[in-house]
Amino acid sequence: ILKRFKRFGLDAESLWKRYSNKQLAPLEYTGFEYDLACLDRDENLVVPSTLYIHLLDQMNWGLISPPQAARAGKEILARIMDYFGLSPKTDYFDGENPDCQHDPMAWMIENYVRMLLDLIAYRGNKIK
Repeated sequence: ILKRFKRFGLDAESLWKRYSNKQLAPLEYTGFEYDLACLDRDENLVVPSTLYIHLLDQMNWGLISPPQAARAGKEILARIMDYFGLSPKTDYFDGENPDCQHDPMAWMIENYVRMLLDLIAYRGNKIK
């Protein structure tokens, strides 16, 4: 997933900065990097993440509207979280949110990052 999201400015270091600033499950960088690498190879995350990126591209090209992309993106992220045993945080998926209307691309990427960081925190807590 990191290779696919690199063009949107996501990499291990930027995700680590966000993770450590949010003070989620306590992990050292090596633990964070390990969990991220495991998720990066998990087809149950890779396949829906690829679909999510396709939505971003379609929205960017004007082929689907931001509200359509937001709704479909919400479903993809909720399905990922459900698969991993987490409750979807629908409070940050509101497609009518003014932030979505202002910069829908950044808003959808932010939602993906939050979901990914929640998965890493969950893995960090689960392993202990």
